[in-house]
Amino acid sequence: MRKVTMMMGMRLTLGLFSACSSDDGMNVSGGDEMVLIPEDHVESDPVNEYTGLLYYNEYCDAWFVVYSYPGTYDSVDVYYILNLPDEYKENREGGVNVSFSGRVFEMTDEDIRSLQIGPLGGHNYFYLYLTGLEIVE
Repeated sequence: MRKVTMMMGMRLTLGLFSACSSDDGMNVSGGDEMVLIPEDHVESDPVNEYTGLLYYNEYCDAWFVVYSYPGTYDSVDVYYILNLPDEYKENREGGVNVSFSGRVFEMTDEDIRSLQIGPLGGHNYFYLYLTGLEIVE
């Protein structure tokens, strides 16, 4: 069991490093910080004041927002956040209601595999560069 855990940890580490190792990309500017998006990623329509649930994925150490389309039960967009402010990173239990806006980039199948996401039917996966975020009570 220990060997399996060690191998999975090494595989995750190598996958994350290989996914982030290229300098070829498009810089997305947001004030003082720059986020690198690989050139082959397609930019989708931006999101503007969508309401979703903020979660933390401990397996790939990443934050994401789940947006469910109104009137459906299986149409869901999952946005992995590229630039989450530190003040939102306190509640790792998840399920915090947020209103969010930002630039959206489609994830490739390789991105999904490298983040070890188990794709579900009716789910679409994206990267999100936030331009606005607030907690909804």
